[in-house]
Amino acid sequence: MLGLFSITLPGSICLADNRVAVRPQTTSEQSYQRVTEKEIQEIVRESITDNMPGELGQIKIKDIKIYPAKEVVLSPGKLSYQVFAQRGSNFLGPTYFDILFNIDDRLEKKVRAMAYLEAIEKVVVTRKPLGRHQLITPNDIISKEMNLAKLPSNVILDPSQVIGKRTKAIVDPYTPLTAAIIELPPLVKRRKLVKIVAETENLRVTTLGEARQDGREGEVIKVLNTSSQKEIYGRVIDANTIKIELY
Repeated sequence: MLGLFSITLPGSICLADNRVAVRPQTTSEQSYQRVTEKEIQEIVRESITDNMPGELGQIKIKDIKIYPAKEVVLSPGKLSYQVFAQRGSNFLGPTYFDILFNIDDRLEKKVRAMAYLEAIEKVVVTRKPLGRHQLITPNDIISKEMNLAKLPSNVILDPSQVIGKRTKAIVDPYTPLTAAIIELPPLVKRRKLVKIVAETENLRVTTLGEARQDGREGEVIKVLNTSSQKEIYGRVIDANTIKIELY
């Protein structure tokens, strides 16, 4: 299913406003309007450059192909168009658009265009090999300009988003870091002694416990109440505290 170009592209734009010259032409049988391949490419190009969000970096349009015809021949009348993009497009790599040509506000023809888009942006890459569960420091990473169209969508651009986190597995040098291969280190490690807290509006009870699982902030883990020797579940509050939810 196609959706209107989602980055605030106007729904219907007069060709004259886009400086695309389309002049009525006459044959012995009828008059008509022609939109050339170059003019269609310019429609797509302007739609992209005028509406692409800045966070995608320096957008480069490498190629625009028009399907199936190289030009469009239309009836006489007031000519306008709409540009649609495939729903869910991230506007990197091959990106498909439908251009709907209207005469007197009625749809007359539709053509499809494919634009190959590149965005050059600095991404976070490893400076050297990193071991499994290795904490990432500023000395472990560098920023390198790369083409986002050739990288996973969850690649990390901001070094502050990786410093202090750890790798999930071994990472080779000069690997672009993504959200899928890093994680927060656990605040609480298995077998660590912790404080178990249970509280209501009028009551607060604390006791000593032992973590049965690693846990990050906000995660629910199993913990042993060392007084009762019962295993219960609680939420990690900080490196030393597990909170039991009372209902």
